[in-house]
Amino acid sequence: MQRILYGALILLSLCSTITKTTEILSAPGLYIFGSDVVYDPTFDGDTIVQITSSNVILDLDNHSLSQLDTNTHIGTIGVIIDPDLSDITIRNGQIRFLPDGIGIQVGSGCSRISIENIDVNFVGGRGISFNGTALNPITNPSVINTQVASCASDATGDYGISFEFCNNGGVDHVTVISCGATANTFEAFHLADCTNFEFTECDIRNSKGAGFTGIRLINSTDNIIERTRAIENNSDTGACILFDLETGSNGNTFSECIAQSNITTSTIEIAGYSLSGVSAGALFNCIARSNTGSNTGSTVYGFKVVDSSTITMDECIASNNQQTALGNTYGIFWNNTNRSVLSNSIIDSNSADVECYGMLCDTCSDAQWRGNHFLYNIGASLSRGLKVVSSPNHVAIQNVAFSNGTTATEQIDGLTTLETADLDTASANLAAITYPWINIRAFN
Repeated sequence: MQRILYGALILLSLCSTITKTTEILSAPGLYIFGSDVVYDPTFDGDTIVQITSSNVILDLDNHSLSQLDTNTHIGTIGVIIDPDLSDITIRNGQIRFLPDGIGIQVGSGCSRISIENIDVNFVGGRGISFNGTALNPITNPSVINTQVASCASDATGDYGISFEFCNNGGVDHVTVISCGATANTFEAFHLADCTNFEFTECDIRNSKGAGFTGIRLINSTDNIIERTRAIENNSDTGACILFDLETGSNGNTFSECIAQSNITTSTIEIAGYSLSGVSAGALFNCIARSNTGSNTGSTVYGFKVVDSSTITMDECIASNNQQTALGNTYGIFWNNTNRSVLSNSIIDSNSADVECYGMLCDTCSDAQWRGNHFLYNIGASLSRGLKVVSSPNHVAIQNVAFSNGTTATEQIDGLTTLETADLDTASANLAAITYPWINIRAFN
């Protein structure tokens, strides 16, 4: 392994080197930077460091790569890794001040690429971009103990961290904070055609976009997102979706994730979790809390599941989500969602200026509710704890509903056939059961 101390060319200020030439790492080895590097690009899309060899460790040694502030070229890339390389680590430093640029870009066909202890700050485009292709995917990428901050503010600023056609990845203790701009649609984490990723202990905070997404999975399967938080983000004119599974993203699991205190000022929607066109999804111990739609006509969802099947939700919480300007709120919304289960969950204190449903199940079939609590869900014109519409072959067991409005119908509406021997009242007529409504077993 070779040790290269880079940065002793022209010392114009303390611990700073200004250079106009791309540093090319063309041989295996350990490269350690000896000072900050301020790059003076000679054309748009120039590169500060280019890695052209496998088996490279680039250690910035707590120094930074940045663009000269008087240089007007755009699209500078901090570090680029050429296609079809393997066993490369970038660690311990900062990449910053790149207008319309990219912090780190990884080419197709690479494997075992690791980014560790890197701060990407004030990069106008993407923070980090893994660019696999269908014919040449990236395998075993990892991003660890890394922060992307104040990025994606320029015209090209679409993603904080992007993975396309990547497999077997790990993202651990990564934060995207204060990124995006209301002029652009922004996604903190973007996964397209990815499989077998694990996200652990990640944070998405104080970021924004015209439309905003915390984590979006498109045609991505068998991934795990655990103990990840999306807090105090917002969208301006488009939807605000904190955890998003789109068509083809099957077999994914969310565990102990939190979507809290996010807001949209648009007329569209905000959703803590949105699953559309997927199957075999699971959410365990997930929370959607205190998310707000503040514009007339916007819709608020804690959990939104549409056109999907075999979805399992266990020990989840949808609470204090609210629409404050003439719109509807749904703690949980299922539409055309079949063979799915909601168990041991709490849907509590959601509110709306028009209609509020703790849960609405519309045009679904063959689903179960077991051991759930529907409490204090209040709409100005309509309140429901649980409402079932055009949805045959459901079973409800050991659920509790109270203080969703004041009448029995407002507690649970649409389960019309009960096993009277198992109820706490002799009446088989749901409308006649006084609230609180507590069932042992009901089905239709």
